[in-house]
Amino acid sequence: MQRLRGGRYEVTIKQIALSQQMLHEGCPVQVVDECPPLAYSGLVDPELVQELQKVWVRLEEKARGASGELKLHCR
Repeated sequence: MQRLRGGRYEVTIKQIALSQQMLHEGCPVQVVDECPPLAYSGLVDPELVQELQKVWVRLEEKARGASGELKLHCR
């Protein structure tokens, strides 16, 4: 979660991953003002994002295998 002029807004891991992917694939926009999602790319280390996504997929598979559902509850 990031602060914006005294308020808060949420940035998901999916948004960060997409931003990192755009840069990796050679997004021609280099100025954040032209493409605000590019600012998300530096919020979390790319390797950490990939690792988290892999772990989440494994956890979802385990939960489905037990006829369950994986939920993340944050405070």
